[in-house]
Amino acid sequence: MQRTTAYRTLVHALQSDDFYDLAQELAAILFPFYLLFEAKGETDAEKLEPIRLRVFELWREFVDRHPFLRKVNPQLALPLGVVSAEKPDSVSPDPVPGCLPSKSLDELEKDKAAEWRPVRPDRLAEALAERKSGRLRRVLEVAATKEEHVRYASERLGWRVEPLAGIQTKEQARAAAWLLIERAAPRWFLGFRNVTNPTNERTAVFSVAPRTGCGKLDADPTHDRTAAQRSCCLYGNLASLPLDWVVRQKVAGVNMNFFYVEQLPVLPPERYAPEDLLFLVPRVMELVYTAWDVKPFADDVWLDADEPLREAMRKQRRENREANGAPEPDPPDWLSAYPEIETDPQRGIPFGPFAWNADRRARLQAEVDAYFARLYGLTRKQLRYILDPADLTEKEREDLLSDFEEVQDPLDPAGYQARVLQNTAQDGTDEKFPWETFRVLKKNEIREFGEYRTRRLVLEAWARLRRG
Repeated sequence: MQRTTAYRTLVHALQSDDFYDLAQELAAILFPFYLLFEAKGETDAEKLEPIRLRVFELWREFVDRHPFLRKVNPQLALPLGVVSAEKPDSVSPDPVPGCLPSKSLDELEKDKAAEWRPVRPDRLAEALAERKSGRLRRVLEVAATKEEHVRYASERLGWRVEPLAGIQTKEQARAAAWLLIERAAPRWFLGFRNVTNPTNERTAVFSVAPRTGCGKLDADPTHDRTAAQRSCCLYGNLASLPLDWVVRQKVAGVNMNFFYVEQLPVLPPERYAPEDLLFLVPRVMELVYTAWDVKPFADDVWLDADEPLREAMRKQRRENREANGAPEPDPPDWLSAYPEIETDPQRGIPFGPFAWNADRRARLQAEVDAYFARLYGLTRKQLRYILDPADLTEKEREDLLSDFEEVQDPLDPAGYQARVLQNTAQDGTDEKFPWETFRVLKKNEIREFGEYRTRRLVLEAWARLRRG
């Protein structure tokens, strides 16, 4: 059973209110994990042979822990074709080693005879390996063994604080099913705008979105609540100016589809050192976490962070409030309608959204852009070229891969204007480089601020990073 199908059928069983279907689906999810727990994570077929021979005994133990499964056929509790269609004994009143009966425990008590079909060792190994590597086992591990999630389950279900504690009643079974679905479903998505055009300031427009229905939203492919801070860096990377410059070279029309995204030179998770996380995560958090419906993303980042990173986020929060003079926001009334938004400060980030400040956001985005330029290994000359190729002199453009810079102070406004004029077309109508840079962004900012503000902020941030 594929991991997506497992939870889809579980939802259907809950919606239909058919308790037998619900019990069967829960058994198909929980029993393989119980076997894996007994095997202590082993997935080699030969080493699993003792587990296979005791499979019926283990099923009885499992049902003793979860009495609501007494009416479930155990052959349906092992998916992926683990139970063979072969019949070593067509009908037998006694358990056959390595086999499961075709009747539930309640039926066996009434009628001792049953068809016993063998559990295939190769498929058993595949089934357990699937749960070792896939999201399904990870969800169950998180729900059953991580302290904060065990506490979450036990408080809501009255379970004892131990892995796979017994489900005694129908009500507990339904609650357990919703808990598994809730833990499996992403609480936030990383999406992008599908349609772009030459008049956009940025070609690639990525965003963190709350749980919602939308055709172009997709779960972060590395989505894991135990790696949320690196997902935070992934979003910062996708929204950075250096990567957007690459996108502009790739996208030929107005449709930025998934096959473009799959080609982007995104930095791998292992590229981020602890000092990178301390710089990027608090800034990206302030840029993203500006509304209550994005709090699940902030919660995951907070729970994944160590104490130094949490302190850096607290500092970012203080600076944001001091800059805006804004009090701590109260949770809105509608929050209770969204159970995925955690309100207990012990289970998530202990403060509300960051206040919106356009000037401060521009500076933070520039710092993120400059930092990713350094992570990509760009020189200052290459960063200047990405921002505005008209900023470079003719000698600097001769070899963009060299470190040579003829300009000593690119932040000098008079020098920058002189270089732009020198690189202006003879008719004076446009620059010589109309499509290689962020021309629309530049013109919009000159009209609004009287300068190409992004260029200045990014180069200032670069200078600060260079000074350390």
